[in-house]
Amino acid sequence: MWLGRYDEAIRHFKRTIELAPKLAHGYWGMGSLNYARGRYGDAVLAYREALARDSRHPNLWSEVAWLYMDLGLAREARSALDSQRQLDKSPADAMMGEAHVLLFESGPQALPAFLARNGLLSSAEPGIAADAMLLASMAGQPVDLAAVNRSVGANARRSHGMGRLLWLFLGECVKLQFATLYVLADQLQRRSP
Repeated sequence: MWLGRYDEAIRHFKRTIELAPKLAHGYWGMGSLNYARGRYGDAVLAYREALARDSRHPNLWSEVAWLYMDLGLAREARSALDSQRQLDKSPADAMMGEAHVLLFESGPQALPAFLARNGLLSSAEPGIAADAMLLASMAGQPVDLAAVNRSVGANARRSHGMGRLLWLFLGECVKLQFATLYVLADQLQRRSP
């Protein structure tokens, strides 16, 4: 799937469902695949099947929340984010999802207070901090260059194994977020690395 070999991925996910219909993973894979292909209706159906089999995975709830946001279904997105928050060891990811729902519903001016109140701008998770800083900049807040530098340093010290491929597949690239923040802070020489 991550290599764009969708027909092969579909065959494998269908075979997984055939061999283990009570497990969520085959449906989860079909949901992710349909989401990536822009087949949102099929993605929702597959995610619902996965959740019917196992509703204990915070990442599954996160993905379905983002799918609901893409469909403009704020209430459903919030419900999924609430489920994610209850299961996740760190609720920061769900809180960032909530920030995006808030942006959708209320516009960028509602973001600074929410981001500050929930400690998202100073998150130890570099991707969360970068996303929060980008959202704050949408509301006209200046980029805190020292905070960007701290997050870039923290990101450089982290392991970036296979988990990063999933996030890249889902459209998140933390290094691109940092580069964008440097451009917004008029630090063009720092954006390239």
